[in-house]
Amino acid sequence: MKEDIVARLRVFIENEMRSCSMDIGGITPEYVQRAWGGRVAIEDIEAAFEELKRSDDLLEIGLTENSVVIIVLATI
Repeated sequence: MKEDIVARLRVFIENEMRSCSMDIGGITPEYVQRAWGGRVAIEDIEAAFEELKRSDDLLEIGLTENSVVIIVLATI
C-alpha cells in the first residue's frame, strides 16, 4: 500500500503543478489529506513525502521539509 500512496502522491503533485491553481509551496501533507477527503492517514502521506524526497525520478519538482517547490532547470 505504501507504494500506492507514493505513486498517487507523485501524480497528485504533478497535476497540481500543471494546473497552476495554487502556490506550489502550499502542497503540504495536510493539504493532500484534505484534497483526498481524509481517506489517507496523515502519517502515511508524510511517509510518502519522505519517500519522494529520496527518489531520483522527479526531476521537475523538489520536496522541502514540509512542502513542494519547483526546481527550475535552465539550459544555456
